[in-house]
Amino acid sequence: YQVDVASMDQVKLVHDFENDLMLDVWSDAVPGRPGKVLVPKFKREIFENFLKQSGVQYKLEVENVKEQLELEDQLLAAAAAKSNSSRSRLSFDKIHSYEEVDAYLQELAKEFPNVVTVVEGGKSFEGRSIKYLRISTTNFQDASKPVVMMQSLLHCREWVTLPATLYAIHKLVIDVTESDLINNIDWIILPVANPDGYVHTFGGDR
Repeated sequence: YQVDVASMDQVKLVHDFENDLMLDVWSDAVPGRPGKVLVPKFKREIFENFLKQSGVQYKLEVENVKEQLELEDQLLAAAAAKSNSSRSRLSFDKIHSYEEVDAYLQELAKEFPNVVTVVEGGKSFEGRSIKYLRISTTNFQDASKPVVMMQSLLHCREWVTLPATLYAIHKLVIDVTESDLINNIDWIILPVANPDGYVHTFGGDR
């Protein structure tokens, strides 16, 4: 649903009601910016009646989110089947698993030891490694170089952030077309910031 509120009073009404119904709020509605909320089919009538009684405008954007997700899974599977990339050349047209990304980071460090270092920043709650790359032509020894930090998948359902991060790694390490980005800047890149949640989205309810 898209929800449009006209005042801060409506913001509080909608926010409290969404919490009472335990809905999955994708973005909060504020005046001038609509909110997005996922409402199970069996709660739709209650939700719509409340919005009507409260004078809040709304619009049903997607009738069946499950069908959309299943279509997305089919497209991702088709892209994966077409991909002939090696581990050190991950494709950007599929969503790679946590294990694939982990292997990719290790492969990059072996192939480009003068530029890439893999660091384990810690362990997740479920014991998975949280690894990031240090990318530098000077091994972070040049204090005059700024350090840029990138991360993706802190919000584990935001799958689209991972290909963007992998592409950045690719352009900094493998297909370098802007050498000043690697010569003048040091990089810390964390592709999977929330490994437990990310793994869950592959086999659980996302």
